[in-house]
Amino acid sequence: MNFDAVKAELGGYIHRAVLRQIPDTDQADVEAMIWISIWTALHNFRGEASVKTFVYPIMRRRIADYYREAYKHKKVIAAAKAELIEPSVEAFEENAGTILPTPAELRILKEMADGRTNEKIAKDLFLSIDAARSHIKGLYKKHGMNSRVEVCVFAHKFFKER
Repeated sequence: MNFDAVKAELGGYIHRAVLRQIPDTDQADVEAMIWISIWTALHNFRGEASVKTFVYPIMRRRIADYYREAYKHKKVIAAAKAELIEPSVEAFEENAGTILPTPAELRILKEMADGRTNEKIAKDLFLSIDAARSHIKGLYKKHGMNSRVEVCVFAHKFFKER
């Protein structure tokens, strides 16, 4: 079975599933990821089961991946907010020093403070994933940080002061 036939047969089914389960802002991205996954997996379809039986686990996996990522970012943001309230902030400020981030690092900081993944940062800032990772590693090293939570705390404090 070819991709166009699968899209014609199951397009409405997948679209309705995404509409029911994914927030409005991310529906198009999740649906695109589902179709990309189906397109790449379709060469393994041998016809032993129906197309819907073949596609259903792919769709469920992509929706689960979306929620797993969203949950992970909520945990990072919650940990960063907790760090702002706990006394460990003073120790963090001593280690952060007075070195100012570069303009590229500032853009990265803003994205990280919003809880975006490295991939999303790279996409939003029109960078390669390697360039985004390089900037993030530079932030870690320059400011003596060891985790994404520390970077988020630094970002929130940096932008609040300016």
